[in-house]
Amino acid sequence: MAAMLAGLVLVIGLMSRLEQPETHRAIGRALGEPAATALPAAASEAPPLVTAETFSEVRDNAPFRSDEQPAWFASLAAVAEHEAAELASQSAGLVGYAALTSQPDAYRGRVVTVAGRALRVEAVEPAANDLGVTELWRVTLEPVGGEVWPITVYTLEEPADATEPYDASAVGVFYKKLSYRWAEGVGSTPVIVARRLETTLTMPAVEPDAVKPNAATPPTDEVAFGAPAAGSMGAALLAELGFDVELFAKVVDQQRLRSEESEAFYALLGAVEATPASQLARLARTGLDDYVARHRRAAGDTVRDRWVIRSLETEQAQRRYSVTPLFGEGAAERGELVVFDAIVRRAVRVDASASDAAARRGIDHYFELEAFTEDSQNLPIVFVVRELPAGFPVGDAIRQPARLAGFFFKQWAYRSRTRTERGNDRRQFAPLLVGRAPIPLALPDAATIRPGTAIGLAATVALVAVAAALWRLSRRDKAYESATLARYRSAGDAAAHDFDRLNDLADPPGAGA
Repeated sequence: MAAMLAGLVLVIGLMSRLEQPETHRAIGRALGEPAATALPAAASEAPPLVTAETFSEVRDNAPFRSDEQPAWFASLAAVAEHEAAELASQSAGLVGYAALTSQPDAYRGRVVTVAGRALRVEAVEPAANDLGVTELWRVTLEPVGGEVWPITVYTLEEPADATEPYDASAVGVFYKKLSYRWAEGVGSTPVIVARRLETTLTMPAVEPDAVKPNAATPPTDEVAFGAPAAGSMGAALLAELGFDVELFAKVVDQQRLRSEESEAFYALLGAVEATPASQLARLARTGLDDYVARHRRAAGDTVRDRWVIRSLETEQAQRRYSVTPLFGEGAAERGELVVFDAIVRRAVRVDASASDAAARRGIDHYFELEAFTEDSQNLPIVFVVRELPAGFPVGDAIRQPARLAGFFFKQWAYRSRTRTERGNDRRQFAPLLVGRAPIPLALPDAATIRPGTAIGLAATVALVAVAAALWRLSRRDKAYESATLARYRSAGDAAAHDFDRLNDLADPPGAGA
């Protein structure tokens, strides 16, 4: 027994040690993982030009959002108030793509220098502002140091045209990691807000960054990303993916898919084609807090509004989206990007070859999934996806755990399999979402159970065994009790020996089952 207790203490100690950050780093070094890039001394000593509080609403790995505009214009104002030489004196030095993308919080609001080859210069129109800024220029830089992804610089002063690419540098404030569309999906680019772009005759040297992106070079002429836009992150991302949100005007909730909605439906299916499902899921998780905050601001004081907010906050505490709002006012949710872990109980192939809107986008079929989440109250959510991963089950009676990320399209009317008292199919409504593909999830097998889980299971088994033994003993005791008491019971001594009260004790759980 003492040996078992000592072993248990040792296991618990090892598990605690494995949770320590230094242990993770040591294991990473042993496995050949790159070390984290250290923040340059200049960056750690110099105060940020724009305070961290200003960036409280800014989200990395996401498109520009309307909630980020205060931080955006604060950054523009900061660089406008300083001359180029003054900005250069506050710079943390020449910083590469990997350092900015691996440590965005460390560099946010600080002055950095970036350099590379200017491949594109575009004029963009900023949102209405009090700074007097009526035009910005967006520069796409191919960074020095062998990086394969672009750095984006927004300047207040017009740079030289980049019809012929040229070497350039800029000193400005690091704003965020922006998600943008390119030929093969969604990429990520650091955004710098600068006063001007400097033409560089001799390219400065940059220390190779310890963390390198594992990705192919995106064709620069396919890169397309915009300035801060109004609306939700889902709507902003759809705009980046080339979807015309005006098409939603013809979508009607609580009806079947109508011919008038075909253009919007297949345009949305086409828009998600180039973005991996894992990327959509990651982007959706990034936008969870903003999604809840937006609903909280718009909520009234009705019972239903309070119930919706409570559902949202309950799921948010577990870092999950709630399906509750999707069963409410469909128009308010149109275009929202959400992600759910659910059980898919039906997956069928739908032929789309007869649709002209589908044919124009090269779509001849899609898959319709019927899924259920923990909070959907046994009501389905319907996901339409472009493809199924290899081995994903198909049929009307399946049970496949999956992660589903997609854009809300409408509340879809369908006929349930249950019937009314008159024998008619019941008309019900389900949220209809459009995504790229489901991400299959699997229940953990024995090989993936952690030591703590194994100990818990062993303890549970032991408790069950003890309970079973006690139950058997109690059954034998009852048999003995009945046989023994029979010899002593009589009409005369019942009052003195109230043994019958023992029979009032309930059988232990499971007895007689």
